[in-house]
Amino acid sequence: MIRIVASDMDGTFIPYGQGIPPENIEAVRMLNEKGITFVAASGRDANGIAMLLKPYCLRYEAILANGGMYADEEGNILRASYMDKKAVAGIIEVLQKRQLSAMFVTTQGVMTLMTPGKADEVMKRRMIRLLGMREKDFEPGARIGPSPAGHMKHISDPEGFIESDVQIFKAECFDMTEQQMAEAALDLAKIEGIVFHSSTVENFEINGVDTQKGYVLADIAKERGISREEVMVIGDGLNDLSMFEMFPYSFAMGDGMEPVRKKARFVTAAAAEGGFAQAVRMMLEQQE
Repeated sequence: MIRIVASDMDGTFIPYGQGIPPENIEAVRMLNEKGITFVAASGRDANGIAMLLKPYCLRYEAILANGGMYADEEGNILRASYMDKKAVAGIIEVLQKRQLSAMFVTTQGVMTLMTPGKADEVMKRRMIRLLGMREKDFEPGARIGPSPAGHMKHISDPEGFIESDVQIFKAECFDMTEQQMAEAALDLAKIEGIVFHSSTVENFEINGVDTQKGYVLADIAKERGISREEVMVIGDGLNDLSMFEMFPYSFAMGDGMEPVRKKARFVTAAAAEGGFAQAVRMMLEQQE
């Protein structure tokens, strides 16, 4: 009997370049009604998940920052794992060397080395390309507003940032060309204590080696007396692989990355074709 359904967000629950399919919203409502815990497993922070799910009055828990945090239904942080500051210093060196756009999810919110103007430009372009936003969504009074990077704090002193008591859950560099990604990968691979994966065609999400979605979900399930066979996981990208390695009842999107599809127990339709909802319906039918 499945007691937890954990799903990646971007590229799984939300097709790239589109809004949330109505059937996915209905599928989560079905989980809520049956008392099955829905876990949004994402690289986003709490505000990013709330922006997606709160308008639909859905109940959910959340893996945030790719495993850096776990929040319960009330938003209380039950788990928090931080990146090694020496590794963060190495990441910043790569970002500056390659002049890459990036952000850090921290104990003091989302922070960036980009200037406010640059951050606004990059984030707006990225949200239009990947999330299907429109120019009018950034106008005053719209759902996003004039500055999608407005909640990001500028890091004016990188050395001071590293030496401060601010703790880092996750780093992400993005808006990269194929060549930039290849060059950055060579540099990041030299930094000890981190893992990095692409969740889109233009980014790397960077976490501590022990801070991944599957690990924190396994800890939460064990704490609640839930076996790994009672957990269902859904995803599409390499940052979801740790969930697929930890939990046998797994579903990959039909348009997911090849290593994820190979690791999954089941492969559903593409994300834009309702793959998430299909997976939930299949599970519920098997349990009846």
